[in-house]
This record gives sequence, structure tokens and C-alpha cells, in this order.
Amino acid sequence: MVKRCITVRPDNPWDNEEIHAARRKVRRLERRWKLTNLIIDKQIMHGELRNLHEMIKLAKRSFLESQILEAGGKKTSFFKLVDSVLLVKPGLRLPSHDSLTELVEQFSHFFVSKINTIRANLDAAAGNWELETRQPVVAFSSFSPTHVSENRAECEVAVSLHEGCRDYVDIYAKANLLTSKTILAHGIFLSDKELEVLH
Repeated sequence: MVKRCITVRPDNPWDNEEIHAARRKVRRLERRWKLTNLIIDKQIMHGELRNLHEMIKLAKRSFLESQILEAGGKKTSFFKLVDSVLLVKPGLRLPSHDSLTELVEQFSHFFVSKINTIRANLDAAAGNWELETRQPVVAFSSFSPTHVSENRAECEVAVSLHEGCRDYVDIYAKANLLTSKTILAHGIFLSDKELEVLH
């Protein structure tokens, strides 16, 4: 049996179906990236994530502008709106108690006993400790690429996973990420078509 703890939060008043669809798309792209582990899929996901953040920012701005216009020139309505949006609601409160002094003693006892328990556990474990022996420094005899897409096989896999794309240029163009920086970022094996984008 799997147990999950779900935090239920009220929807933001500026959320709409377009934002929910964009969130689902970003999650789908994130799953694809985690499955393929390709740099291009990660960049596509980040591009969509930037679009989502921009959509949320615009929706929030238009919602707040409409609320401010609705408040009109009334100062009390305006300040209530600002308080509801910006003011942090009080969070946790002290447990119910008859005497503040007793409550302070309960807190003090809790933390003192916790520290004593930790010290006792460390003292008990101290008898089992062994001195750490230093390992000799190992010399590297071979090196692997530092970037996933520095090999031709990764480039071929990326093209095969994106239908209708012949190379990295097509993949970036399809995702609206085609710039000279993205072409240079994917690796060191630049095709003639990719070199044309740089000129």
C-alpha cells in the first residue's frame, strides 16, 4: 500500500484553463526529458517553462489590475485588496495552555531532553568508531565527455526521437528555440546547416 500526503491549496483566482494546459505540457516535456535524458529535451522543457511563467505573470497582472479598477477610488477597498494579496496570514499559533510559565517549561523540557538524547546516542556510538584510513590519490587514465551531447550518437538519438526533424536545427526550430547560442550549446559536432545559422 502506498501512502501519499497531499496538500490541498485553493486555486489562485488568476488561474485559467490556458495556464493549466501549459502546466500539463511542461510536466509532459519534463517526463520526456527524464526518460530520454537528452539536452535538447531539457532545453525544450525550459523554453515551455519560461512561457508558462510569463503566462502566469500576465494573468496575475491583469487580475490585480481589474481588482484595483473594481475598488475604484475607495481607499478602504483598495487597502483590503492589498492586504488580501500581500499580507502574510498568521501561521502557527501556540498550543492551548493555562499558564504561560508552564508552556515555557514544556518547551524548555522538550529541547533539553532532545539534546540529552542526541548526546547519549553519540556517546554510545563512540565506542564503535574506527579511525578513517586515507585512500591513495588515484590518477586518471581516461576521460569522458563533460557534456552529454559531445558525441555523435547522442545527436542521432535526439533526431530519431523527434519526428519530422532531420537535425538539431529542425528540433530547435520546432521548439522555437533556434538561436546561435542554442546551436553552439548542444555540442562540438556542428553540421553545415548549423554553421549556416551561425553566419
